[in-house]
Amino acid sequence: MIPLHNATIEAMIPILAISLTFAIPVIVLYYNYQHKKNVMNERRLMIEKGSLLRLCRK
Repeated sequence: MIPLHNATIEAMIPILAISLTFAIPVIVLYYNYQHKKNVMNERRLMIEKGSLLRLCRK
C-alpha cells in the first residue's frame, strides 16, 4: 500500500468535497431521467396494448 502523508490527505479532502458536491446532484438527475424514461415507455406500451385490444374487438 502506498504511504500517504498528512499533507496529501489534507489536500485530498477539499478536492473530494468539491467533486462530490457536484457529482451527487448529477447522479440524482440521471436516475430521475431514467425513471421518467421508464415510466413514459411503460405508458406508451400500455397505450399501444389498449389500442391493439380496441382494434381486435371491432
